[in-house]
Amino acid sequence: PSSLSTIAYQSIIPDPDHVKQQENKIISTNKGNQSTVAFNPVITSGIARFGGFFKDHQLGNFSIGISDSSAVFGSNKGPIDDENGKNTVRYYQNYQFERNQFEL
Repeated sequence: PSSLSTIAYQSIIPDPDHVKQQENKIISTNKGNQSTVAFNPVITSGIARFGGFFKDHQLGNFSIGISDSSAVFGSNKGPIDDENGKNTVRYYQNYQFERNQFEL
């Protein structure tokens, strides 16, 4: 639709030894380590469309999701590690949605 506009983004890569970016591709450079990549800018209102492809993934367990702006992803960490699970919604390769909610 004409109402969608292109947003310039910046990838946030916790450890370039695990993941690198080449143009618009995010490439896993490790063997066996987890990698979680976030993107700026934070979408604060409206609707945004984001797309990507997974190719030749080594572990067979991959997902794409949305996180709260408070989530901080570390090196060799999955998207639910370090209490980020309560701040993310994920869609896994096996067509399952996952959302965790914790009460403190």
